Amino acid sequence: MSVAARLLRRSLPILLLGVAIAPATVAAALDPVPGLQVDGVDVAAYPQVQALVIPPRDLATDAIRQGTFTVLEGSEKREVAVEALPTSDLAVVLVIDTSGSMKGDAILAARRAAASFVSAMPADARLAVVGFGTVAKVHSPFTTDRAKTGVALASLRVRGQTALHDALIAGSKLFGDPALPPGVRRVIVVLSDGGDTASKATLGDASRALSAAGVSLSAIALATRESDTAALQLLTSSAGGAMAPAADPSALKGVFDGVANSVLRQYRVRWTSAARGTADVTLQLESGGRTWRTVKAVPFPTPPSAPPASALPSLSPTSVPVPAPTRPKIATAENGRRWLYTGLGAGFLSVLLGFGVVLWPRPPRRRLATELGVRPRNEVSGFSKGLISATRSLFKRHGRGRRLAALLERAGMAMDAPTATVLAGAVSLCGIALGLVLGGGTLALVLGVFGPVLGFLLLKSRADRRSAKFRDQFEACLQVIINSLKSGYGVSQAIDTVARETEAPASEEFRRIMAETSLGMDQIRSLEACAQRTGCDELLWVAESMEVNRDAGGNLADVLSGVMATIRSRVRLARQVHAISAEGRVSAQILLAMPAVVFLIQVMFNRSSFRLLFHGIGLLMLVGGAVSMAIGYLWTRRIVHIPY
Repeated sequence: MSVAARLLRRSLPILLLGVAIAPATVAAALDPVPGLQVDGVDVAAYPQVQALVIPPRDLATDAIRQGTFTVLEGSEKREVAVEALPTSDLAVVLVIDTSGSMKGDAILAARRAAASFVSAMPADARLAVVGFGTVAKVHSPFTTDRAKTGVALASLRVRGQTALHDALIAGSKLFGDPALPPGVRRVIVVLSDGGDTASKATLGDASRALSAAGVSLSAIALATRESDTAALQLLTSSAGGAMAPAADPSALKGVFDGVANSVLRQYRVRWTSAARGTADVTLQLESGGRTWRTVKAVPFPTPPSAPPASALPSLSPTSVPVPAPTRPKIATAENGRRWLYTGLGAGFLSVLLGFGVVLWPRPPRRRLATELGVRPRNEVSGFSKGLISATRSLFKRHGRGRRLAALLERAGMAMDAPTATVLAGAVSLCGIALGLVLGGGTLALVLGVFGPVLGFLLLKSRADRRSAKFRDQFEACLQVIINSLKSGYGVSQAIDTVARETEAPASEEFRRIMAETSLGMDQIRSLEACAQRTGCDELLWVAESMEVNRDAGGNLADVLSGVMATIRSRVRLARQVHAISAEGRVSAQILLAMPAVVFLIQVMFNRSSFRLLFHGIGLLMLVGGAVSMAIGYLWTRRIVHIPY
């Protein structure tokens, strides 16, 4: 392996460390104490404006009463009136996803989290439960009997697909109950782990039903491969609510507790506005020496257009109107941050759309591949298909792409080299477009190169991790082969047992060996090809031992048992070396990452002081520092890398 390849492989943890630290640092610098939420700003009664505000969870109610709410329109402060929304007249519908993808830990965690939410509600709050799989079912109408609500939650059973739209419409219809008092607060809390697949109603039908019922919608999106956060985000924004993601079932309780906080602790802030057009509104809460702040761009009504010149009254020569001085528009830091976030969001959305168009397999083909137990090949259409075809022809004509194809194969990716090349080009174009929007040609060049390089590093890291996992599994796989041979099985039967009984990637590789052998490839050659593909020297030893045994004869199980003893000794030594050198490796990575991260933060927030480093002697110092860091990295790598 070349020095450049080693440098790329070893620099991946540093890159990921920087990516992990930088967003948190930026967020902390922009809003040191986050947590104030604004669900919506109502300008229907302009100039009287009101906003629905949710304070931070860790702030006590008494502290909120003693605190001070402030509203700024641009830089102008407004007088505000604040009132807490009552919790006595509250009706909440829990809409829980019970589709097949919620089977196991997900539905158990959903029941526990929903029960915690119910216990947090006031005793006089009316609660209802709706479950939805292929069809939506009302498990409990509105009631204040918590025992009935608990029984309804326990009766949720997992089955079918996902009828999200139908469930939201069913929940909205519950608010038509004549027993509900007038003026009751109407809230729907929905939990779903996927997009709608079975509803008769459309997304628009569900949105109109929520609006007609006057419902505030809070959504909890459990992250899975089938999640459709875009639809949930659209529904919550149109219904005056918010969407909260849950990374896994264990996070559901905390998310439900946060939703309960937002339902029970809402404040209405009113003020008289003088803004026109779209303006930035800053809502701020000060309490106990701490400050929470959030900024929203609010579209206020625009002033009427000027009447035509013919409609203006005639003016005498001595009564020439003098235009009032206009106040220059000041670009605030909030404006800059808003445009920065808008640009970053657009760029990342373009990259994600590129992934979806080029790589995501079509649902029918994905389902068929799942039934057959194989990995679905990626399917593209239109312009992308023609571009990939042209790239494939170019690679064949010039004999290119072999190393990339081998890397993709080693990483277990269902993608060929031309498709990966087209994808890298699409990511590069997105980076260039994002750079042109945010900072001009230099940033466009940097982002255009950064995207493909990061993709290559991630692909290389995945390939290395997959090879390392295969090497970790190989000892157990070899033991299965030896036991199978001692039981009287042949070599092919032993390999087939490994393919069926082990987990990926070992099962995938040994299944491929069986397929190659059935197509006429020599079994020893297939094992050697697998050893080269995975970088597993131990498998190469096994292949050589089997070849010697085939030529000289003898008991193959005893021969492989001797190889097994050698492999175990080698693995034990490798783990000892890895453990002893762990502190040195981590120290080297942190020492190398720290200057780069600090430099990036300083460039972002203290740019004027760092301009001297980008020309003249400053540029030479910058290049010298980068070269010194590279030398230090190679030096520390040499120290902590102990061959065995």
